[in-house]
Amino acid sequence: MKKVLISTFLLLLSGLLQANVAFADEAQVKKGRQLFMLCQACHAYTENAGMRVGPNLAGIAGSQVGHDEAYAYSAALSGAGFKWTDDKLDAWLQSPVSVVPGTQMAFAGLQNPEQRAALIAFLKTL
Repeated sequence: MKKVLISTFLLLLSGLLQANVAFADEAQVKKGRQLFMLCQACHAYTENAGMRVGPNLAGIAGSQVGHDEAYAYSAALSGAGFKWTDDKLDAWLQSPVSVVPGTQMAFAGLQNPEQRAALIAFLKTL
């Protein structure tokens, strides 16, 4: 009986911890969506929304840099040869020019790591 109670307790605790992680993720995505206001003057993020000054960011997470043939990327970005991993997105959002010298993206960067993490969480939902 004692083993059943302990197993039940651990199962419930596991469910609560997973719910808290999901809630934290949702809060981070919401914060990231709000931070995207910094990006929306140049970037659309919904599929079929087309391009703006910058490329559409729908599906950016995990994709190859310069992957959208509908956008004319700079030579520097077209030849960068990496995928948009969490680490690359984080470095890019901190300082695009440091990641790809010669990029035409005119963005000074986000210095706050929590803001970058929230924005990346949002981008990963696209």
